[in-house]
Amino acid sequence: MTSCNLETFGAVFSTFSASLFRFEALPKYVVEGEIEHFEEFERGDAEPSKNFMSGWHQMLEAAKADGKIIDRVRAFSDPISAYERFEYEWGFKHSLSKGENIRGISVSEVEALTAGLPIVKDFWLVDESACFLMEYDQVGNFLGFSAVPEDLVPRYVESSKKLMAASSEISEFIK
Repeated sequence: MTSCNLETFGAVFSTFSASLFRFEALPKYVVEGEIEHFEEFERGDAEPSKNFMSGWHQMLEAAKADGKIIDRVRAFSDPISAYERFEYEWGFKHSLSKGENIRGISVSEVEALTAGLPIVKDFWLVDESACFLMEYDQVGNFLGFSAVPEDLVPRYVESSKKLMAASSEISEFIK
């Protein structure tokens, strides 16, 4: 795996030609722009502020208008953590309406579906031709990205297809 800088990785969101796939598996992420919103959610506030995730939603809308596909499979804990509930209620519900296809799966099912991967971590797959592993510490702080060598990308493509096939539409999974 090769370390990758934020600029290189960030460019994929404006340059991908057909599809993005995200596999997300941690029970909680510590994201600077989400901390205040998560605290509001835990207090019982009804809705996130209007600007929460607005940049992501704009990108989703532009991608949808261009006929691009953005899929995500979220592995959920059992029971679902407060953060995972927050992600669904304040994030995923809105992203679905903007064109992102988000599916859910139990974390207990992931191992069998990712058995062929050299490293099982959160990852982004870009146009089924490039793959980036997401690096986090034990509490969910983001540390960086690693580019997967080209010869290993097909394994991540295969696992993404298995994850998509075995997962459920997120609203059905969350019930």
